[in-house]
Amino acid sequence: MYAALTENGEMIYASQSASRPKERCICPDCFDEVILKKSSQGKWFFAHKSACGKQVDNAKRPGEGELHRKAKRLVVEALKESYAGVEEEYYLPEIERTADIYVSGTKPTVIEIQVSPIDIYSLHVRTANYQGLGLRVIWLMTRSSKINFNSAWYTRMLQYSESFGLHRQFINVEAERLEIECFLPAIYEEENLTYSEIHRPIASIMERKPVQGDQFLLVKHQPTLSELDGPKVRESIRRTGSNYEALSQLYASGFKLVDLPEACLTSRERSLLLGQPMWHVYAWLCQQLKEEGGIWNYQRFTYAFETYIHKSPHNLEVLPFVKNTITKKLCCEYLFESLKRKKVLQNKSTEDASDAWVYVPDER
Repeated sequence: MYAALTENGEMIYASQSASRPKERCICPDCFDEVILKKSSQGKWFFAHKSACGKQVDNAKRPGEGELHRKAKRLVVEALKESYAGVEEEYYLPEIERTADIYVSGTKPTVIEIQVSPIDIYSLHVRTANYQGLGLRVIWLMTRSSKINFNSAWYTRMLQYSESFGLHRQFINVEAERLEIECFLPAIYEEENLTYSEIHRPIASIMERKPVQGDQFLLVKHQPTLSELDGPKVRESIRRTGSNYEALSQLYASGFKLVDLPEACLTSRERSLLLGQPMWHVYAWLCQQLKEEGGIWNYQRFTYAFETYIHKSPHNLEVLPFVKNTITKKLCCEYLFESLKRKKVLQNKSTEDASDAWVYVPDER
């Protein structure tokens, strides 16, 4: 395997471990110790110090549920109509793992079907190990009425592509189709979360762009209109802080994340910013308005926004929305307009200053 975990839970690549020979590393699946080795081609890799505690006869797959077997069978049967090299339960000795489905070709691909929640460490280590072999990785979830739309692990499975943007993929076993949830820029809608659900044939799972026959369905989630209160805000900030490690680990393992709040919106919260890294920006800017005072306009607000992004202890600079100038501009516009609507900023415009606003303390 090309990636493992340190005892502190940090993902480490074999090439990195070579410069830290005294550090003990463990397998993310069985948590047994792994040791660093070098192949005849001069490539570093990890191997179990002793037999893996979870090595079993993968062909039998003890404990594999009926839903997982059926989902896997549907994908394999659909792909075999278009691809010659489709194999189920494909063992990869280099990383001591068995992929659910392996598709050979110019761009070899593994497809992992996830029925139950997977922890963040296993997710990004498995992804890194597959990518270390030059394999494309597709994570596919099954639909479950028992799992909330905004549950932590559903959020964890978000992926990004140029065609679909921020999205996650499901296989609907009952309907025998692929379903892709694509999140739209609903950051400008305070009253609704809107996303596009695409229904398509299972065989199209290898396609990263829209295909003929795609059916689009717009879905809206409407939050309640209750006002935010202090305890909820504090809890949100506490909860958001716990997400940074997961976000950075996903980013480091190759996932492209777009920091738009609609992806993790909780239906009981009105503000799309609540519980997101963007909420930290929002809260900080409100504090700046309060402490610095004076006249504010969009230009000054944007400068403060940029300053916080680059100096933030939460390393917001690495998140893709910061690198995307247009998205960043729209986020900033939303924040500024939101403060006006909530009357946190009061209009003091004159003939000489047409865009002048002052901070108004909340007296409640």
